[in-house]
Amino acid sequence: MDNFYKQYDELSESKRDEKQIRAGVERLDRFGSFGTYVELARRGALGSTIDEVLKQPTRVVYHLLLYDKLKSDYENELIKQK
Repeated sequence: MDNFYKQYDELSESKRDEKQIRAGVERLDRFGSFGTYVELARRGALGSTIDEVLKQPTRVVYHLLLYDKLKSDYENELIKQK
């Protein structure tokens, strides 16, 4: 199972920038992974409730989260180049 998670190592490399820190992003830390489930449900990407999100295969959830991260990284780099 460790090999499965290894392909998603990039998800744990999230860095907070100064703006996020000044805005108080650490206040959300107490929610842990629950915050991720809430956001996925709000987006409706994997269901519209937390229970529906939790019923999804782990592989699908991790793929979506990795896609979102890589897309966000790309968009941030693109903005820096303008």
